[in-house]
Amino acid sequence: MEFVVQKAIDCGFNPIHAIQMATINVAEYFFLDGIIGGIAPGKYADIVIISDLKTIKAEYVISKGRIIAREGDLLVSPRKHTSSAQNLKSVHLSRVIEPVDFSIPVTKEVSQVNVRVIEQVTGLVTKELIVSVPVVDWEIRSDVSKDILKVAAIDRRFDPGKIFVGLIRGFA
Repeated sequence: MEFVVQKAIDCGFNPIHAIQMATINVAEYFFLDGIIGGIAPGKYADIVIISDLKTIKAEYVISKGRIIAREGDLLVSPRKHTSSAQNLKSVHLSRVIEPVDFSIPVTKEVSQVNVRVIEQVTGLVTKELIVSVPVVDWEIRSDVSKDILKVAAIDRRFDPGKIFVGLIRGFA
């Protein structure tokens, strides 16, 4: 997040607004602002100490009242994450997902088509890209030689089984 917030500041965002976008705004979006996203009694908070609002470089990181990092050096081992058996069985889809669910069909007979592609700029930053891709057997396919891959999101909560399939570039 340090990189993302710094990038926002470098692009002209007010430093306070850039920090809010990575903290309280995210917590509010996910309805978690009652427990995270800010520093207040009863909230969980990791605190990052920086010396200059325009340069996001952590001097200290405090978690649960302990300094866990200083000047970029980790002072404690990361905690081990385990998932409960209930979490491992939390995906309930209305049907079996088939390979055809990941196809990107083209409805007219053409040899190439311009499509929107997610350009992976960094691990967290993306941008829209328009790319001309070939159509093979009435569908758009991945093209590893051009670093264009399929990406899919499957809704498991609000409309179980609804699939969104697109293209992404930047994984190399």
